[in-house]
Amino acid sequence: MGRTKKSRAKGKVDANDGASSPPTTTATTKVAADEPDDADKNDETIPPEKRFICRHSGYGYCLVSTDHVASLVALIDQIRANRFTADLGPVLPQRHEVMLWLMTEATDKQIAHMKLFLRLHQVDSAVGGDMVPFLLEQIAGLFKESRFNDPSFAPKTVAIRRSATLATDSKGAKASSAESASSAEHTQRSEFANFGSLAPGVTRRIFPGVRNSTLRRIDRWILAAPTDKDERATNFAARHVLLKGTATEEDLDEAWEDIFDTMEDVDLKEDVLNVIRDHDDIREYMLVRFEELRGKCTCSDCFEIEPTSNADAGALYSVTDLDDEDYADVNAMIAYNAHFLEPPVALCPSNRTSLLKLAEARRSGDDSLDGPLDRNSLLTFFGLRKPHSSTPLHQLEPIRFKDMRVPKSHKGSYLLCRIISQPTYRNSVNFIVEDQDGRAEHVCIYNDVHEHRSTGWELDELYPLGQALVIREPTLVKMGLSPYTIVVRVDSPTDFSILPPSSTLMQEARWATVPPVEAKVETVDSLRIKGNDEFGDYQYDLALRAYSAALALDPTPEQRLVLALNRAQAYLRLEWNASCFRDASVVLAYLEQGVKGPPFAENKALLRRASALHQMGQWSRAAQDYERLLQLDPFQPAALKGKAALITATKQMLTGTYDWSAIAAAQEASSETVGEADFPIGDFVGRIAIDDVPDRAGGRGVVATRDIAAGELLLVERPLAVSTPPNEEHAYAYDLETHTLSEAAKADLVAELARMIVDDPRLAGVIYSLYGGTAHPPSGKLTSKLRAHAEPSLFALPADADIERLEAIVRHNAFNLESVQTSYVNYHEASESALYVAASGFNHSCVPNATWQVIESNISVRARTPIKAGEEVFLAYIPIAAPKALRTDVLRTHFKGPCPCASCEADDTANAFMRNDWLDKDFVDVTRTLIAARPSFSKKLVLRNRLRRIVEQIEALYASSSVSRHQLVAPMRTLSLLMDVNNLTDYKAVVDIELKRFECAGAQFSVTPTTVTVTSIPFDWDENVVREFFDLATRYGEAGLPAPDREVRKWVRAAWTATRIASGWTWDHFLQHYILTLDALDFSRYVEFWVPSLDINV
Repeated sequence: MGRTKKSRAKGKVDANDGASSPPTTTATTKVAADEPDDADKNDETIPPEKRFICRHSGYGYCLVSTDHVASLVALIDQIRANRFTADLGPVLPQRHEVMLWLMTEATDKQIAHMKLFLRLHQVDSAVGGDMVPFLLEQIAGLFKESRFNDPSFAPKTVAIRRSATLATDSKGAKASSAESASSAEHTQRSEFANFGSLAPGVTRRIFPGVRNSTLRRIDRWILAAPTDKDERATNFAARHVLLKGTATEEDLDEAWEDIFDTMEDVDLKEDVLNVIRDHDDIREYMLVRFEELRGKCTCSDCFEIEPTSNADAGALYSVTDLDDEDYADVNAMIAYNAHFLEPPVALCPSNRTSLLKLAEARRSGDDSLDGPLDRNSLLTFFGLRKPHSSTPLHQLEPIRFKDMRVPKSHKGSYLLCRIISQPTYRNSVNFIVEDQDGRAEHVCIYNDVHEHRSTGWELDELYPLGQALVIREPTLVKMGLSPYTIVVRVDSPTDFSILPPSSTLMQEARWATVPPVEAKVETVDSLRIKGNDEFGDYQYDLALRAYSAALALDPTPEQRLVLALNRAQAYLRLEWNASCFRDASVVLAYLEQGVKGPPFAENKALLRRASALHQMGQWSRAAQDYERLLQLDPFQPAALKGKAALITATKQMLTGTYDWSAIAAAQEASSETVGEADFPIGDFVGRIAIDDVPDRAGGRGVVATRDIAAGELLLVERPLAVSTPPNEEHAYAYDLETHTLSEAAKADLVAELARMIVDDPRLAGVIYSLYGGTAHPPSGKLTSKLRAHAEPSLFALPADADIERLEAIVRHNAFNLESVQTSYVNYHEASESALYVAASGFNHSCVPNATWQVIESNISVRARTPIKAGEEVFLAYIPIAAPKALRTDVLRTHFKGPCPCASCEADDTANAFMRNDWLDKDFVDVTRTLIAARPSFSKKLVLRNRLRRIVEQIEALYASSSVSRHQLVAPMRTLSLLMDVNNLTDYKAVVDIELKRFECAGAQFSVTPTTVTVTSIPFDWDENVVREFFDLATRYGEAGLPAPDREVRKWVRAAWTATRIASGWTWDHFLQHYILTLDALDFSRYVEFWVPSLDINV
């Protein structure tokens, strides 16, 4: 029996990865009465004697093998017997009910998921995996919404038909499918052994496009209200205006603006707040909550606000915090990967007219479309199958759609096609193309290198109607669940090329249809003028396209010189530095050969080449061009500025001395000036080296070459690449390999790295030298000077951007630049992510001996504590004080299991569990009691005794050799705050417990009667440590104890010694930074004209 023919529903994909969800069927062709209407099931692979027909959800009939039914029954028995899932028994069908469920109630998605679960279980069992408990839960999840325990549920009996009439000549099909399935399973079994699916969440999104976790954050904020007194008053006044019912429309608008302007404490990103501002349903929701609180009012002017102790409310720390729509997107992506396990099948004919109408509807923003290319997902995805081509075009043979199969990467072939619909952008650039036979199919291009990532005329100019493309080794895939969409998916920007009409392929091409638009005849001069106009409008991508098209028309040497000079400037504005270097070098070569150029052509070319070399870190060659330019024009301001920046950067590289205030000011000034890039800093490498460390997964790490003092600068490095999320809808990424959450900014970082490889293919050697997990080991030795050796080529080299490898490198090495000093709630919503070369060599430890911070995107690493020569230097990938769910999620991304650091391996698992139990129950109960109401004296006494008991119990569960006792930090801080200070004895007790608390967090001190010197800072350094030192001095003064000046100076000096280790600050810098805090605390009079002693070893 042949494959069922259906016209494919088209729709939208998620971010840079193709996240999709089940589309809606738009049309189906008439099928034979005995043929199942289900193109997602490879029906011919089921022998006739094992075919079982299910009827479900009005979608007609679907074939399921009787082997599937038997396997499902067997798995249900396992679920009942498994101790992990025994509690799911009540929602499971009995053996006889499985048949009824399949025939009457099962939806097409449930059946598709059932097949996926069974396949994964089979693969997992074959490779000896450990996913059985996980998969059993997913199987049970299929029945959660079923009604097996409902007495009123009595499904009609449907005869089980093993259809003899469906029989065809199955012998050949059976042998062929078995052989293909065996081959696919053999080659990809290990890769997919750890893939699973996630059961649907228990709640639906209340408002489309807004996570329920966001509503929880808003709820928390509504209850707690703004912490700032002025904003609190403004907020309450606005609430009264909204609720009184007699306000004018103008008053209501102003009140809502006041509400949203005072939402800084809600822990939401600016783009999310902007969505909420314009969301009418959210406003109604907030009004209801305001109304509920008004009933608790204790006076006529304000609300009684109940604070909340749950600072993590609404946070997305791990996959367990996702909602059901997120899970649906995850399941669709798991199904997408699973498609690659299926044997490829012939591509059925497409309907050109239907595809073009669908593209037109998508272009117009038709909200009724719900295909896999149309639905918006709030997630972007890592771990999708993203094949790429590394074979040069001249070694490939042509292929056409009629010869292609799905799902398959067509190795050894290239596809020549041209665009026949206007492009749209939704997580990918997508449009309809035709091959030379006139057959139409969908193309989706991810990781596009252009700036324009939105539907509009700019995208139309970049991908115009009639534009020819060549795609190397094209991959044809199924997007979405049943029904699905067939697309040619292009993940790497190096896998396709835009072909000019003059190319050999285009000259030899013979098309069966007329072009979608009449070809426009353009000249070199018209294209040059067009490029200049686009450049003047800051449309640098479009200017590049025009200049490149003109250069393809075989211009005269004089015209080529001008075009290359103009294109070099456009490249420089887009930070395509290697391409700028090549074009500027071409211009200088023409000038040396006597080709006449425009006025000051040599000056312009030298400046552009020097600027490009400067940005690439090729400083000696940049200095030569600056000197040559200054000989031509001694007062050229940009050359003078560039030369001075090179001298400064060289000093930084040699001495490790940086004026960060000046660097920040320069970067801010360059960001406000069009076309002016900030100059890179000089990378500094201290007494460290990257060396072999065989017991680590990457096989290397950073070691100390000499004894290192606490606070010593170890590394300062500018980023190889920095990126921010291009799509404000995607705050989170999902890693399908480890089933963990990540940052959406990292997905755009992958696209940025791909763009850099397209610009400068030699950078691939630098990037691929980084560790990308066991599947992507480093391609070469990693050194701190690796970037300086990657000199650009004068000629364009073949580029190879392996997206799967780039994703793995980013997942294992990228740094989250989000500040988490006050809250971890937004950790996975990081607005910036960066990749560094040398800094990627540091391995993780939960108790690191070094600390890092990011200043203007540059990473700075200092020793947290003294380090002996030969010892490995560690950083913490995630602070040890982070919420447990977040820490587990982040470390699983790197290690796919427990943390391998020495501290975690030495810690007893049972004791750690008991410590968590004390924290999660007793300590939380104490904090809730404290937040509920101000405790009386007797109540405080009781709570203090409870806290001391908690501290003693937790402390007893640590081994005497434990370096970190971080779980004592929070209870001891709360205990300290509950202790009254009325005399010196009370104060000494508070100081003792505070110093002990800091020591539990990794700090070390040198204490004398008059000084406290910090010799090692805590593992998780942040500025709160400084404020807590100030707090001790404040409590001393509030108690009216003698000689407050001595105590203030002692603790201010302690804070300074800590910041010297963390940031290398001088005393003057410290005073300048904290002057407002010191004034507010009335400490300035004690320290303004005082200089502390420098007898500290930093």
